[in-house]
Amino acid sequence: NGFKKFSLGMAPLSGLVVRKSSPMTQKITSFLYRKGKFLYNFQGLRHFKEKFNPDWEARYIAVPRDCNTLLALADVSILVAGGITGVIKK
Repeated sequence: NGFKKFSLGMAPLSGLVVRKSSPMTQKITSFLYRKGKFLYNFQGLRHFKEKFNPDWEARYIAVPRDCNTLLALADVSILVAGGITGVIKK
């Protein structure tokens, strides 16, 4: 439609590289991406967006060492979804 650029939004948890030395939280989030379809279809979202041949840009969240990373990610999910009901709705 004449647009030169537009945003497809994010593809959460995709693109994680896990090694033996990776932190446990990274291993858990990678597992959720691969096997967490019961929570959210992370892989399906990434696959859908791939059809548009996007230029993927990494996004990071910085969490203090004494903060639970998974709780911080849950908080971000709640904010993005517009509340807890948005997270658990199908």
